[in-house]
Amino acid sequence: MKGTASSNSSPRWAIVAWALLYMASAYLSWHMDDPENNVAFAWFPAGVSVAAFFAHDRRRWPLLFIVFLASGYAVDLWQHHPPTQSAWIRLVSVSSDVATAWLSQAYARQRDDLHAVLGWLFTTVLVSALAAVTAIGGVAAVQGQAVLAGQTFWNIAYGAWGSNVSGVLFTVAILMGFIGFRRVEATPSPRAYAVAAIAWLLLAACTWYAFDTQHLPQTAAPWLMALTCVPLALAVLVTLAGGDRMGSLAMITMAAIVLYHSDQGLGPFFLGGFLPGESLLLAQCYLVAAAMLLVFVRILTRSFTRLRTQGEDERLYRLDLACGSITWDDPVRGGCAPGSLREMLACVHPEDRQALGTRLSGLGPAAALSRPFSFRYAEPGSPWVTIIDTNRGAIPGAAGTWIVGSWKTLP
Repeated sequence: MKGTASSNSSPRWAIVAWALLYMASAYLSWHMDDPENNVAFAWFPAGVSVAAFFAHDRRRWPLLFIVFLASGYAVDLWQHHPPTQSAWIRLVSVSSDVATAWLSQAYARQRDDLHAVLGWLFTTVLVSALAAVTAIGGVAAVQGQAVLAGQTFWNIAYGAWGSNVSGVLFTVAILMGFIGFRRVEATPSPRAYAVAAIAWLLLAACTWYAFDTQHLPQTAAPWLMALTCVPLALAVLVTLAGGDRMGSLAMITMAAIVLYHSDQGLGPFFLGGFLPGESLLLAQCYLVAAAMLLVFVRILTRSFTRLRTQGEDERLYRLDLACGSITWDDPVRGGCAPGSLREMLACVHPEDRQALGTRLSGLGPAAALSRPFSFRYAEPGSPWVTIIDTNRGAIPGAAGTWIVGSWKTLP
């Protein structure tokens, strides 16, 4: 009984932590807005909830949905927002977060890191647009007017869409750097950590200098715009030297400085000469571009790591479809080497078992079989590991029909 209580307490504390992070990010978003039109630079809670759905098993998604819905509604009431309007907007918002996570995972299931990220980007943009139109449209329908708070329907919907997209892309990129997404990362050396720490300090100083424009003339805007590229380069250096977690820490530092000054109307995006709304758009694009740069750097580093270790943990197999027996190229080398298809499927995670069984039956579509397939595998008494299966489908021959492929265990 004690072991059961302990194992259940960790997920409960994780749910509580996500709820607190959601509420804190909502409070921050409400108080960090464009001084020109009061639109939030980014709706960070959307990114928090999408990252939480990514990080947890789908059996916990209903609980997370209820927790985020209640947390967002509580913050809205604390900020004295209309109860009915807030309930509708929170329902649409959290529902769109679930849809973003589900569609992104469904698309990424049998694809590499690059295509998984591109699918997530497209899904975020599309779902956020539908959510913005639905949420603002519902409020406009209830109020019976197309102009809300002095702004047209489309202006408000566009602002909500941009804020949600910025929040999801930026926050998920940071949080997944801490949590890990298909992580393939060696521990940096002390010298690499020192380089990353120095680059992080330079990033903070450079970002502060570029955005603290209180005493600078409007003519300084061009060279300050160019100076904003330096923190991006330093963020890349921090990630390459210190790893994903230090890269996320660098991004948090940079974003905090940017938002602090932008909230006061300072920085190269607010020096003047821009049309209404352009300063907000530039700030959003800057944060999103920084986050996406970090994501693609992670993809490249993982790709190089996998190329460097290719062959060290990759094993060839031959599956006889007639009897289900499996022959491995080097069974004495260690690692996962089940002797039959039934034995293999018994060790596969329940959520992946049916998909892998269909794949190894030789009946799946050729386009799906040609793509790498990741699944979780654990022999009795061992922890779960992620394995990438690659094969070209059934190969008929005189002695029977075979599937020839390879397994690669991710670090």
